[in-house]
Amino acid sequence: MIPISESIISSHSFKFALIQSCDCHFIAEGFKQLSPASIYNRFHSVKSKLTNDELSFFSDIDLKNHFAIGVIEKVKEKYQGVGVVRCIRDTKDPTEAEVAITVIDSYHNLGLGTRLYTEIIKTAKEHGIKTLTQSVLSHNSSMIRLLDKFHARNIQKFHNTYIYTIQTS
Repeated sequence: MIPISESIISSHSFKFALIQSCDCHFIAEGFKQLSPASIYNRFHSVKSKLTNDELSFFSDIDLKNHFAIGVIEKVKEKYQGVGVVRCIRDTKDPTEAEVAITVIDSYHNLGLGTRLYTEIIKTAKEHGIKTLTQSVLSHNSSMIRLLDKFHARNIQKFHNTYIYTIQTS
């Protein structure tokens, strides 16, 4: 991980950093700590594990068109991944990118989602991305509240999925 910052939140000491390919173990271990509901909200489907291809996709970041920021905490003398946000630049419009975020269940409601979103917006803006787009299941009220903090606009609805946009400027 390439360090960005450190924060103490609710007596937890967190490190925020850009993810690199050598960090896939944080993603794999973090996934194991997600509830079925959190997995469904993030992937919009049932999933029991991440494939090797998915782990590669989530961690092989080029820092130009694909960015990911993770948050880790030292627990019992070893670091564990507790959240991640990523964005992938649109190939047709390089000023737009899709964003997705996950925080493991035991760390919900600490403000990590807000902090991760703040960091990815800043990083996207620094790389010329003006609009972030995110798909959210209509029942995911926690994610919708988070997006509201960033003045996201609900621009479309497909069945039970909303499409939101956030401007980085």
